[in-house]
Amino acid sequence: GKEFDYEIGAGSGKILKKSVDYRYKRNSSHSKIGKTAARKKVAKFSGISYKIICTGTCTYEYDDREGTYEVRFSKDSRSYEYEVLAPTGKIIGYEWKVTGN
Repeated sequence: GKEFDYEIGAGSGKILKKSVDYRYKRNSSHSKIGKTAARKKVAKFSGISYKIICTGTCTYEYDDREGTYEVRFSKDSRSYEYEVLAPTGKIIGYEWKVTGN
């Protein structure tokens, strides 16, 4: 299952922001795939160059018995944010939004 959320410009009808959250089983493991592997998972999932993804940030967080990487970067006129499960590398959510023209 997935949950989609869109923000659409009233005047233009263009999609300004999109986010997707995936349902998954929580994992209380403290293991980590590492930042490089997390960025590579995002590159494969998104089809965006690994080099572009590396220009952004990748941070590890452990909240509510769950470790995740938050990968953020920009490409063209969009900013992207991906959430990756630290133990498995599974993408559990992402968002992009228009940042300029």
